[in-house]
Amino acid sequence: MILGDNYPDRGGCFLFIVRDWLIARKTESSRKVMLEEKKRVPSAEELSISIAETEDLKKALSNWKPRKFTDENLLALNRLSNPNENIPEGTVLIFLNFWSKKNYRAMAELFWEVVSQGWEKYVRVVREQFSPHTISGHKIVLVTDESPAVTEVVVSLETEDSFSFLGKFRLIFISDTGESTLRDFIKGNWRIVSVSLEVNNKESRSD
Repeated sequence: MILGDNYPDRGGCFLFIVRDWLIARKTESSRKVMLEEKKRVPSAEELSISIAETEDLKKALSNWKPRKFTDENLLALNRLSNPNENIPEGTVLIFLNFWSKKNYRAMAELFWEVVSQGWEKYVRVVREQFSPHTISGHKIVLVTDESPAVTEVVVSLETEDSFSFLGKFRLIFISDTGESTLRDFIKGNWRIVSVSLEVNNKESRSD
């Protein structure tokens, strides 16, 4: 099962495609405002701020490196009772906690708005996809930072009806204005772009 996976898998190209897609969806009035803003001659102060922000962005990009997770890191991560929503793997753990409680609305809210088009309608999709199984256990087995704004998290899942799944979560870091951006560069949130579930096996549990 793949939910919300309609986007490119290449980290670098992905960000530019996302940005273009978001801009294309702006209303005509918004585009006119943007055009007028571009025509306006910026002040010296605005230029200084813009240059500083650009230099900071360049520095952040050049300094960025994907994180490396050891077995000890993953073990500590899976023991967290209060996951950190400011990291992608924390968002996945929060999603899984909601799933175990069958809180489909909260699950829908964690999807990227470009995918969900608003949680109000998407909660129905989430319920249809995830309600057939209730998870009884989960363990993060792999975290891969594919770019400064995209991370994939692989999770081993056990369900109450004795199924074993391998779940792949793809997440993107989104600013408060809805733009994809560098993690930790400005304030934002990790949101789920897609979830794929692959059945590992089916076993009967014995008491």
